[in-house]
Amino acid sequence: MRRLLYDNKARIPFAILGVFLLLGSSCTTTIIIALKMERASETSSLGFSDEIKDMIKHMESDISSKIVVSGLKAVKEIGENPVILSADSSKSADEINIDRLKNRIIGDLKEYISNNYMNNCFTSEHYTINILEDKNLEDKIFLKTLDMKIRRPISIPFISPSVDEKHPVYWYISIPFTIEIISHDNHRILHRILDKIDVSTVIPSRYPLLESLTNEF
Repeated sequence: MRRLLYDNKARIPFAILGVFLLLGSSCTTTIIIALKMERASETSSLGFSDEIKDMIKHMESDISSKIVVSGLKAVKEIGENPVILSADSSKSADEINIDRLKNRIIGDLKEYISNNYMNNCFTSEHYTINILEDKNLEDKIFLKTLDMKIRRPISIPFISPSVDEKHPVYWYISIPFTIEIISHDNHRILHRILDKIDVSTVIPSRYPLLESLTNEF
């Protein structure tokens, strides 16, 4: 027992981590497909024409991909230079790292949307869709962790983690936008309406899981 208490050679077997990551990948695929199906169902209930629905789906998919790319870059930066101890008494180190993730995503999105979905850039034969500028977008981004349960075959009381335990595995992000849909004919505006959409996706990085497992051991 003395050797168990003071042995500093403990390591997390990479094979075990590999199993967790493979299981996480399967769950992520299922979650992303479910999110897309849910959004497609919401869009079809609005009574828009197929042309508008296709434009909205394309826009959501494109912005979702941009969020993923920006999120992965942010996670890479956080992983290389994580904030471990907070110098700000009002925020924990984890909250600061999450703010870094959000700020990177919103900063990249604002530039991307400005170049691709404003000023009548996104146009089809009969419609134009613009995303309206939102100066408070940073405060509206919703982020949460997707947790998964880990079951261990063995657990030593008071020394090792419990047999059943939940860990955060991925970050889920949802961002609301107000869009302007303009119908036109021969460059003449016929009708203009406003609508709201929520673009949701999962950042496919296991950083939260690896961080949680590392902290646990």
